[in-house]
Amino acid sequence: MITHAIFDVDVFFCDIFDDITLLNKKIDKHRINSKIYFFGAHIFSQFYLSNGINNLNIDGILDNDKSKQNLRLYGTPCLVKNPEIIAKDTDVTVILRAGAYNDEITKQLIKLNPRCKIL
Repeated sequence: MITHAIFDVDVFFCDIFDDITLLNKKIDKHRINSKIYFFGAHIFSQFYLSNGINNLNIDGILDNDKSKQNLRLYGTPCLVKNPEIIAKDTDVTVILRAGAYNDEITKQLIKLNPRCKIL
């Protein structure tokens, strides 16, 4: 038997906008000394950046896909960069909103830079 989950669009968007508000506060706190990146040149990042994340505080978008690197994320002023650029940063913060891939990406980022903060 297949059951269907009920999806409440209003709750979904309210949760995201609440998350954006919290992220902006955290970005303001970390921005003083830290480089800040979003992970993933995809719709998740585009949605956040077009709905309230101050892209002036974002140093770029990290993505493993080489075909996306050194290009602008569509609809944003942010350039896509190879995640390896964080390896030498002394203070770096990465915003990660990639759903089921969060654990895998977190491990990758911490391996590249153990000092990396994940939001």
